[in-house]
Formats: sequence, C-alpha cells, structure tokens
Amino acid sequence: MYEHIRAGYQAALAAREQELVAAQQALGAARATITAATANLSAANAALSSARSVVPPAQAALNAARSDADQKAQAASRAQAAVTSWEAQEPEPYIGGEPMGLRSRTTSMLPGGGLPRRPNPAHVTWARQYAVLKAARDAANTALAAARTAVGPAQASLATANQHLSAAQATATTRAQELSAANTALARAQGSATSAAAAIDSTRGQIGELDARVARLLAEPLDRAGLTTMADEEQAEVARLRRVRAQARHDRYAAATSRAALLTDHDGSVAAIAPLAAALRGWADPAYPDPPQVAAALEALAANAASQATATTRADDLAALTAQVRAALERLQRTVDAAGHDRDAKYQTLQAARESVAQVVAEQP
Repeated sequence: MYEHIRAGYQAALAAREQELVAAQQALGAARATITAATANLSAANAALSSARSVVPPAQAALNAARSDADQKAQAASRAQAAVTSWEAQEPEPYIGGEPMGLRSRTTSMLPGGGLPRRPNPAHVTWARQYAVLKAARDAANTALAAARTAVGPAQASLATANQHLSAAQATATTRAQELSAANTALARAQGSATSAAAAIDSTRGQIGELDARVARLLAEPLDRAGLTTMADEEQAEVARLRRVRAQARHDRYAAATSRAALLTDHDGSVAAIAPLAAALRGWADPAYPDPPQVAAALEALAANAASQATATTRADDLAALTAQVRAALERLQRTVDAAGHDRDAKYQTLQAARESVAQVVAEQP
C-alpha cells in the first residue's frame, strides 16, 4: 500500500515539475512580450506626439488662408466700389455743336448751324483712370480667387492631420492595452510558477513523511506502541477522506445543477442573438463589409448552441462562445468607429462648403 501511495506522490511530483517548467517558459515568453509591447507603445506614443504637433500648424495655416481670403475679398469689394463710383462720374465723350454766337465766325460750321463735335479731353482723362481702376479690380479678383483656392488645400491638410491624429491615438490605445495584457500574462505566469514550486515542495514533504512512516514500520526491534499509534492515525485519516469524498460528491451534484441553470440562461441569450444577426445580414453598404460577416459568425454560433441544446449530454464551451461574441463586438466597434470618422470628415467638408458659399453671398454687391 505504501508503495502505491509513494508512486502516486511521485507521479504528482513529476506533474508539478512539468507545470513549473511550463510556467517558467510562459514567464520568459511574457517578459519578451512585455519588452516588445513596451517598445511598440513607445513608438506609438512618439507617432502620436508627432501627429499632435502637425495639427496646430495645419490649423494656423487654415486660419491664415481664411484671413487672407477675407482680406482679398475686402480689397476686391473696395476695387469694385471704386470702379462703380468712377463709372457714375463719366463725362460726355464728345463736345461741340454749340450755337454760332459761342464760337468764332471763322470756325467751320455744320449744315445745321452748329460747330462740329470733337473728343472731350476730360473724358480721355476719365477713361485713363477708369482703365487703371478696372485693372486694379481685375487684379483684386484674381488675387481673391487664388486666396479662396488656397483655402481648400489648407482644409484638406487639417482634415488629414486630424485623421492621422485619430489613427495615432487609436494605435496608442491599442498598444497600451497590449502592454496591459502582457503585464497580466506575466503576473499569471509568475503566480503559476510560484504555485508549482510550492506544490513541488509540498509533494516532496509528503514523500519524506511517507518514507519516515515506512521506516518506523520496518524498524527493528518492533515498536508495538508506535504501530498502534500509527494505525489509529491511519484510521482517522481514512475517516477524514470518507468525509472529503462525500463532500466532493455533494459539490459535484451542486455544480451539475448550477451548470444546468447556467445553460438555460445561455440558451436565452443565444436566442436574443438571432434578431441582431438578421439585422446585420441586411446591411447593404459595401464600404463597411464587417456587419454581414459578423452576422454569419453569429448565425454559426447560434446554430452550434441550438445543436447543443438538443443533445443528450451537453458539451457547451461557454468560454469559447464568449470569446467569439466579444470578437464580433470588436469588429462591430471598428465599423462604428470608421463610420464616425467618415461622418466627421463629411461634416467638415460640408461646413467648409457652407462657409465658402456664405462668404460669396456676403460679398455680392
């Protein structure tokens, strides 16, 4: 009997030693992952800092372009006003045709009795200034068109900078989550290694105690009093193990009952997934392919759960199902984020167009 017990202890010791080796390997892998995750997070933070530094200059460039366009619009408005005002002051282009008494009798006369018409010097002077004002107006309009054209690239640069900033922020968040997960894995591996080492020490202690007991049994001369004590101890241990076995049976029954209730709740949750999958299946936007694919994954999950619900002996892997649902939710979240970014970009473009139209309307005479 003692040899059988010792063989069991030896098998347990070998298993614990294998667990320690596996835990140490996991510990090394977790440390390597932390090193890589730390480097990735540093790079992501550097990219985020760089993306943030681009936004203020892009915003300043857009503000400067808009300010320049406003100034050019005011200059064009003033130039147009000057042309309009000067047009109102236009003199007669020709003079002449006065009565005879106003001119010398020797001046050649028209058949009607007046003097011939001739260009007005004042109109010539006016026309020269008019040409100068129109040239200034045309130059101001050209400068205004160029300034308004420059606003578009500045807006696009700012939108691009904001998109890069959002992407860098998302990457930095992901890298931080990866580092947190790596630290969690490291802590778990350290706990496993500590537990395995403690279990090895405990098993070795049990083997030592068993060997000591065997030595007492085989000692010569025979120790009758000691053997009686050992027999009483073993009888007490047998009684304790019977109670442990009874408790284990009770716990197993309670666990089976609890699992049945858990599976009932699980079946209800899976039934609630079907309407969501049907709604996602109807998604018709080719720009976002994830929802129909998520619908297919959810339908497969629901079908698997339905087949388990009718099985005689259920073998539902609730942890795996939970992981699949979380993966589906993550894909949907990416779609929501992408749609949100697209909506914001379109809103900025629309807002810029509204401002441009309002500016043009305000500048109309």
